[in-house]
Amino acid sequence: MFGRHPQDLVKKRIGDYYVERYIRSGSFGHVYEVIHYLLRTKFALKLMRPELFNDIRLVAEFQQEAETIAKLRHPNILNAIAMDFYNKVPFFVTEFVENGNMRDIHPHGTRVPMDSVVMYVEQIAGALQYAHTNKVVHRDLKPENVLFGEYGLLLTDFGIAATAHSKKSLSIQAAAGTPQYMAPEQFDGLAQTLAINMLLLL
Repeated sequence: MFGRHPQDLVKKRIGDYYVERYIRSGSFGHVYEVIHYLLRTKFALKLMRPELFNDIRLVAEFQQEAETIAKLRHPNILNAIAMDFYNKVPFFVTEFVENGNMRDIHPHGTRVPMDSVVMYVEQIAGALQYAHTNKVVHRDLKPENVLFGEYGLLLTDFGIAATAHSKKSLSIQAAAGTPQYMAPEQFDGLAQTLAINMLLLL
């Protein structure tokens, strides 16, 4: 049902979507550019890595990511469209963003103009504050997880987000994230702060 490489699904159909091209892979899934076969509209589709779907805990985490971004309705957070299964492997669909992520736009060593930094911080901080208000802590803020949308930045990849029901629940979360972008308290398993340290490391 699956090829040996994620590119083997290109030009095939996943649910209501035709796969146009393979974009990238992450720790949990493969991301594709797809077209809805009736609407003829372009979307992004994230399919869980097939080798992981037998792990009930990982499937639950993948579904949790879809549920998290579906309930966060903010102009600077990537919007989830739908979720379904392809041969028992879960996938979810989001809006498609043409312009790449912050790392694509600002490679290592790039000097970012101060007015751009201010604009980036305002938009990312607004998205994070909205998520925190809704008791969601992202925990993996980095340039690769910030997309350049048509009308502004879009925060994405809530795969290791923590749901905070109380201050106590935040304090016992296991350490998670990309080490070079983690706030110091994350290494101790504490909640991520609003520090936008990703911009300092471009």
